[in-house]
Amino acid sequence: MKLRLAEMKDAMGIAKVHVDSWRQTYEGIIPDDYLASLSYESRKELWEYLIPKVHANVIIAEVDGEIVGFASGRIDPKTCEGEIGAIYILQGFQGRGIGREMMQQLFAFFEKENAERVKVEVLSANKSASFYGSFGGREYCTKDIEIADGFHEATYYEWTDYKAVLEK
Repeated sequence: MKLRLAEMKDAMGIAKVHVDSWRQTYEGIIPDDYLASLSYESRKELWEYLIPKVHANVIIAEVDGEIVGFASGRIDPKTCEGEIGAIYILQGFQGRGIGREMMQQLFAFFEKENAERVKVEVLSANKSASFYGSFGGREYCTKDIEIADGFHEATYYEWTDYKAVLEK
């Protein structure tokens, strides 16, 4: 397994992981017709737009040259807070430490950028939601968010100390 920063040529690989992991993770949570409507092409366009803007904050995981996961994060310039935008790993590659290594790289970025706090939003029904708590994330609120013309509970985690992640 190899981690590296994303490049423009990775947009389609990221898009495939994005769509496939949504379909795997949110089956039975998000309506099937919405999941079926997700397309590689539209996600590729999204990532072609995002990669140049947040290049240093998009990390991909490759196994045998295939993108099997990605993570992204950003700093909010108004609040100096870090935000984990996504961590997606194809189901067949979960449980191998890929998520841990991507978290560590994101938090090294947040520390370098002097983020005062890092936060993430995750659907509460996502069976991987506890992943963030296992890295010392403190659950600080829940609220309903709208996805696919319906409302779903999201849990918010935050970190103010990076040691729990960087030393894990």
